[in-house]
Amino acid sequence: MCRDTISRVHSVLIGVAIRLAECMGLHRDPAEYNCGPVETHVRRLVWYQLCFLDLRAAEAQGPRVTIRRDEFTTKLPVNANDDELEATTSVNDDDETASPRWTDMTFSRIRFECQEMLRTVLADRDRLQSKTLSVTEAIGKIEKFRQSMAERYDGLLKDESDPATTPMRQLAASTMEMICNRFYIALLSIFYNGPRVQMPDRLLQVMLSTATQHLEASIALETRPELAPWAWYSHAYHNSHAALLLLIEVFLHPMRREADRIWRCLDYVLDVGLSSCLPPTTMARMTREQVISHRQRCARRILRKFRDRVYVCRSLRRLKQTRTTADANLPDFDSQARASAAGSSTAGLHESEV
Repeated sequence: MCRDTISRVHSVLIGVAIRLAECMGLHRDPAEYNCGPVETHVRRLVWYQLCFLDLRAAEAQGPRVTIRRDEFTTKLPVNANDDELEATTSVNDDDETASPRWTDMTFSRIRFECQEMLRTVLADRDRLQSKTLSVTEAIGKIEKFRQSMAERYDGLLKDESDPATTPMRQLAASTMEMICNRFYIALLSIFYNGPRVQMPDRLLQVMLSTATQHLEASIALETRPELAPWAWYSHAYHNSHAALLLLIEVFLHPMRREADRIWRCLDYVLDVGLSSCLPPTTMARMTREQVISHRQRCARRILRKFRDRVYVCRSLRRLKQTRTTADANLPDFDSQARASAAGSSTAGLHESEV
């Protein structure tokens, strides 16, 4: 499930695996079948790994997740070492109020907890669209979850008393930060319509800052030397969605407060061979108008690449357009950019350049 290998075949195979798992009863907690501790642990692990793959396939290919939270009773795997499971005759569910300890399962347990919260966020997004839940309540649930995770795991992940586990703890911390920042993007992106409709600035700022932090965490996971053995892992999280959202925003508003951080992330994630993020020494010698013009030229080149690849993909797969989509005009990004940079001489952006 990496960025360079994802295809529609994955969605089909994962759907088959989920159906087979349900036929095997993995969607029911093993305690209902009086399974032994090792079998209980393995069945829970397999089920929650399928839940993870289901979320990733839905994000990459759509249209929605297959597994719904109210359709399974399987509990999270316990936070215990493998040898402890073999030596016991029963599995006691973790007490969430107790301080966790580092075990063979801690990293997976953190990821499973975060992914199930993401499932809740997706359900809340549907409730937002049906107006049965307020944005304040939805964001409050995310904040409460993040606070709970920080209280339980921050001290554990920052503990460097055991050098052998320090890299894995750093990996867990980066992964937790990366997934938690995705909550806000998944929830608030439904209100973002690019240049057509402006979402409330407070919500826009939350989405932009968390999207930037998400990309920075994923880049750190791929580039930090101590995390090199797990650099492949961030490829399982598709960062192009957040990158495209940020690209459109900094194109329309090139001098946003986070613009420098965003461009550094875009240079790495999109990997289009552009020097869109200029060195500080070069930036210091340029005027504000020159910086805006340079970044908008880079953004237009990237957007053209996206546009061309979409056309190629559509022609190869022979995708049909609805009449509404076919008749719709592309957003006039240039006019929006000129409006956002009113008062500055942005060197005349021409429609023919897009």
